Amino acid sequence: MRDVLATTWSLEEKREACLRAPMGDDLLRTDTRIIARPGWYQVVTPSAPGSMLNEVVLSQVDATEAEQVIDEAIAV
Repeated sequence: MRDVLATTWSLEEKREACLRAPMGDDLLRTDTRIIARPGWYQVVTPSAPGSMLNEVVLSQVDATEAEQVIDEAIAV
């Protein structure tokens, strides 16, 4: 059954819902850390190799800060 509320959402509300859909703790491990702040959502899991459970899901930063933010995210 289709969600009745979804049919009344604006295009911006639908975009925001899709953007934030992967954020949650359903698949996380006990050592997973979430770094969340306005415009930023990062998952860090030391026990997971590679990018699985180690990713920046949302990154809204100014272009002038992008390189610094990337370096900081990698260092975590």
